[in-house]
Amino acid sequence: MSGILGVGSRSGVIGETEIDYEEGTFTPTILAGGGSLGSCSTAVGYYTKIGDRVFFNLYLAALTKNSATGAITIEGLPFTASTYSSFSSWHFDGVRAVNSLIIRNNTGATSLQIQETTEAGVGGSLTEADIEVSTDLNWMVSGNYQH
Repeated sequence: MSGILGVGSRSGVIGETEIDYEEGTFTPTILAGGGSLGSCSTAVGYYTKIGDRVFFNLYLAALTKNSATGAITIEGLPFTASTYSSFSSWHFDGVRAVNSLIIRNNTGATSLQIQETTEAGVGGSLTEADIEVSTDLNWMVSGNYQH
């Protein structure tokens, strides 16, 4: 691309290359050990793709947990990642005390891995045991990655 111009009635693109731009929605799902962790009353994601960069926000609300076990992942990103990235997250209700959550992707995947550092300083995958049964899980994740 040789440049972007947004003046007056001009087209907005200088040169011969147009911008690869797309907006849309996707439906994220939360898994434990590869199987569904339960159903959410709200599971929605929004994305904007500009060139090879994908910006997204997702929200999972009111998870009704089932008996699935294993490492927690969020599946369903709109495009496959070509590089590793980490993301910001905010959760309330339903996750047992951890010092920090780290959310990252793997190359060649459309999923997010959730890892934790406990108060004892031990790192590992967040598992179904870290999700409380008695409360509804509400989770927001946002970030960007290279497609």
